Amino acid sequence: MENKNVHFIITGEQGRGYTFVINKKTIRSIITSSLLVILILTAGTFAGIRYFGQSRTLLTENKALDQKLSATTRTLQTIRAEKNLLVARYEENILDLEHNREALLEGSISRLDRNKQGYPVRHRPHWY
Repeated sequence: MENKNVHFIITGEQGRGYTFVINKKTIRSIITSSLLVILILTAGTFAGIRYFGQSRTLLTENKALDQKLSATTRTLQTIRAEKNLLVARYEENILDLEHNREALLEGSISRLDRNKQGYPVRHRPHWY
């Protein structure tokens, strides 16, 4: 006949002992549950270590991207300042050209007025 129970006897120095009986199925269940808990804790530990590594990597990448963003922002500000300077110069050149055109038109109009008032008209040579 198969023995389905395990007997534990614990004795002390004074001779008093304790005994208890545990079924083999119960021991098997306790060992299985313990191994399952150990397996879950081990898997959780490895997952935590992996997550920590990924987190550190992402933080490093984030810092690098922040530095690139700062550099790009500074470059963009420099380019915008240069663009504003070029636009201001362009507008000054346009105003100068408009003033020169107005001066030329006024000079041409004054010459035409003088010609109308009896000043001799210079004839252009035929080769011109």
